[in-house]
Amino acid sequence: MSILNTYSCNILDVVSNITVLRKYLEYLNKIIKNKSLREILQCARSICSGLPSEEELIKNLLSNKNKTDKGLTGKIIEYGLFGQKPNSDSSPDIIKLGYDIKTCAFKTLKNGGKNAKERQTLTNCGNTTNYETFNNISINEYFSECDYYKKCRSFILIVRNDDKIKFKTLDESLDQTMLCIMCFNIENLSTEICEIINNDYTMIRQTIYEKKVSQKGQKFLHIHPHGAGHGSGNRALGYTANFITLIVALNIAEIHKINIEDILIKKGTSISIKKEFL
Repeated sequence: MSILNTYSCNILDVVSNITVLRKYLEYLNKIIKNKSLREILQCARSICSGLPSEEELIKNLLSNKNKTDKGLTGKIIEYGLFGQKPNSDSSPDIIKLGYDIKTCAFKTLKNGGKNAKERQTLTNCGNTTNYETFNNISINEYFSECDYYKKCRSFILIVRNDDKIKFKTLDESLDQTMLCIMCFNIENLSTEICEIINNDYTMIRQTIYEKKVSQKGQKFLHIHPHGAGHGSGNRALGYTANFITLIVALNIAEIHKINIEDILIKKGTSISIKKEFL
């Protein structure tokens, strides 16, 4: 019997009940590896009622099927897998559970391993043309007290194979292959990792105090340029590519009940995940 025939749910329960959400992601994870996004959406619709059809995706996300959009894959995942239409609201995508929905590309290295292609941007946090816009960071000594913490605390992460196409049409987005899906919550991390993140936050506050905002020296959490136009001054908080690789590896280690050291390839400060695990 197919694993998909043993489980069913409703999307309203998925986005309002953490137990149902985790079970839904567990089942998707059993079929996701090296499947196209189109195939995964079809599987999701077969086990979860209330998700939009492909026709509804096109109608609500695109005015033109052949139009390209850098963020289209993320929009398809938000709406197609979780029933959340994209919006400009700063609240988490799944409001009741406090989870954002993120997607990232993993690239294949010469050693056969895979790691995150780029940082994961989390939230805008200020502009260097007016340092008062960073006040929420500068007045809060601890990361957990900062208003931006809730945008960094927890998210669902869908990892996809890097296809090197930046601006995609609908079909190009649907043809991408996925690798895994996971739930991230900063509060489930080890004390050691949390200390590194808190040290990064302290460094960020210091650069703001000195009015010399920089991502230099930050290991997991960093402040970085964001938005259109070089020199615009816009800054965002993000997790580094190394950190994204690490949390995916931790999730895989938990699933396989093995030591994370058996999953990772380390070279200098860079890490990647062995090909047999991703």
